[in-house]
Amino acid sequence: MNIPKLRAKIAERGIKYNDIAKQMNITPQALNRKMKGQIRFLLEDAIELCRILNIDDPIERNEIFLSDSSHK
Repeated sequence: MNIPKLRAKIAERGIKYNDIAKQMNITPQALNRKMKGQIRFLLEDAIELCRILNIDDPIERNEIFLSDSSHK
C-alpha cells in the first residue's frame, strides 16, 4: 500500500476523509487508523476507494494499492 500516493489522490480529488469514511460505511476513526497503517486495508476497501476516487487506470491502482511503499 502506498499511503502517500493515496493521500495525494484524495487531496487531488478534494474529498474530505469524513466523506470517504461515510461512503465506505466505516467511522472516520477507522479510516484514520487505516491511513496510519494501524489497520490493514481490505480488498473491499481498495475497491471502494477506487470507486470513490474514480481511479480507473489499472496501473495507478497497482501503484497505490499493490506497492510496498512505507506508510509515512
